[in-house]
Amino acid sequence: MTTPLPDFAKANCIGTDTESFYPEDSSSVMRTASRVCQNCEIINECAEYAIKHEAHGVWGGMLPTHRREYRKKHNIVLEQIDWSDHVIRNAMVFKK
Repeated sequence: MTTPLPDFAKANCIGTDTESFYPEDSSSVMRTASRVCQNCEIINECAEYAIKHEAHGVWGGMLPTHRREYRKKHNIVLEQIDWSDHVIRNAMVFKK
């Protein structure tokens, strides 16, 4: 079963440059995660989704390495995503 994409309309990251969640050095990743994700209303939903679906970037305040470790510890395999559903649902949110 696919984990639903978080409701980004409630997310702190709306309006933030998405590239800042995929930086090249880990110190930038940590600053982004703590600054934007820390007090986000949907941090838990975002992290849950990312654990199951995202290999890269900061999601729910979690670094890719943390999600890999969590998946390994709990025998979770990344699930494929039907992007058509997600694009339609969130297209207007990211235009704001």
